[in-house]
Amino acid sequence: MSFENLRKEVSTLLANDKASTEARLTELCELLKAEVDYYTWVGFYFKNGDKNELKLGPFAGEPTDHTIIPFGKG
Repeated sequence: MSFENLRKEVSTLLANDKASTEARLTELCELLKAEVDYYTWVGFYFKNGDKNELKLGPFAGEPTDHTIIPFGKG
């Protein structure tokens, strides 16, 4: 898939307000992993509440031990 077509797919996917944010981000990860040959893992990390760390959110690929990453590490 060309990057232009991929961009259109991403825009369509993210515009689907019938799916939850987590579902859309999971689908985005799966799409990018499937369509970009050199991506073997795609995921999102988000700030974990008031803690100074990132917490793994939706992802596609092999499970990782890095579900929590303290700020300033990794």
